[in-house]
Amino acid sequence: MGGGAPQNGEEDPNVNVTLTPNFPVGPKLSDDSSHRDKTGVVRNLYVKTDANFLKSLDPVTLDPIESTRYNALAPGVEGALSAAHSAIDPDTGEFFNFVLSFGRTPTYTLFKLTPPTTEAAAASQILAKITDAPAAYIHSVCLTKKYFIFCVWQADLKMNGAAIPYHKNIIDSLKEWNPNRKCLWYVVDRNGAGVVRKYESETFFAFHHVNSYDDGDDVIVDLAIYPNHGLISNLYIDLITSTKATKSLDPAAILSRVTLPNISSSKQVGTAIITKSNTVIELPTISANYTIRPNRYAYGVSFCGLSSLWDSVIKVDLEKLFANPESPPERTILTFSRAKCTPSEPIFVPRPGAEREDDGVVLMVELDGERGKSALVVIDGISFKEIARAEVEDGSSFVVPHGFHGAWCGGA
Repeated sequence: MGGGAPQNGEEDPNVNVTLTPNFPVGPKLSDDSSHRDKTGVVRNLYVKTDANFLKSLDPVTLDPIESTRYNALAPGVEGALSAAHSAIDPDTGEFFNFVLSFGRTPTYTLFKLTPPTTEAAAASQILAKITDAPAAYIHSVCLTKKYFIFCVWQADLKMNGAAIPYHKNIIDSLKEWNPNRKCLWYVVDRNGAGVVRKYESETFFAFHHVNSYDDGDDVIVDLAIYPNHGLISNLYIDLITSTKATKSLDPAAILSRVTLPNISSSKQVGTAIITKSNTVIELPTISANYTIRPNRYAYGVSFCGLSSLWDSVIKVDLEKLFANPESPPERTILTFSRAKCTPSEPIFVPRPGAEREDDGVVLMVELDGERGKSALVVIDGISFKEIARAEVEDGSSFVVPHGFHGAWCGGA
């Protein structure tokens, strides 16, 4: 696959899953576009998807500017699939992701992009090539201060991935669920020393990580996991339309914690430890100030049986939850919901100068299905009570539809 924007009449790709303001490195970015600008100025805006495509948007009008591929930014990074949710170190601006190439031996190429500084130009580096895992649909990756953590959960693709261009979608390209297929975890050195250690765990499917961080010689990964990948085929519009659906999303994603123990103690394949809770969560987020650091609070969408899709947003005290995951104490989970309203991904914005992790506001776009109106809802981060809302002025002619992911583009 060639790099750069589509050429010679090639169709412009549909890229519209995750947003990255101030993308750290790109074909037209100069040194003064570095992530180190904390003033809140949005110098560029990129959208990403689960394929090897990116698209830059005008950060004011949101008009598309240019499409490109990861191999235009990192030589040797060839493949068809990638993760819509990449990982970025908030301190260094380094960007981490993978591409998956199909074939007799599927190959995951894990790489990083380093942003320009006043001392050095932008750079790229291939960190590892993984060839001992099945071709799978991986929607997100995660990071710690020491390692790039890559999990190949069970979303295995028929014909080593070659079924995707045949079926032209992911759903029909998935293999049947195999309860005996272990999830594979790869702990990769961030500076190019390759795979440090590999782990196996009980099988699951997932879309989204919550956060990940180093804990001594262990790594902690919080994520929302499913018992199988059946949810993917339940996301067709006719199955989740409130007037037609007969039940909520099934199966549900459960907030879980994975521990990768004693990373440097052995080169043997280790066993990852999974601690599951009873908390249903999707589209999980945290305060950006705690990315790749130990965090106490997570936010996400959930459901209380009020809708065929998620119908509430929640705040979870992870410290309390994982101290007693099956029977957490009171006020471990705070919920905000309104009947017949569908919330978007909640995004936490810290209060300037805040000392508490949850001192700030949670923003979410709420679609009122009964009134046919949309609103930006502002929820207090500590009490989790609504403190303000801004409705779209003319809901009769314009409604903000439900969407999955967003981004806050204010200052630090």
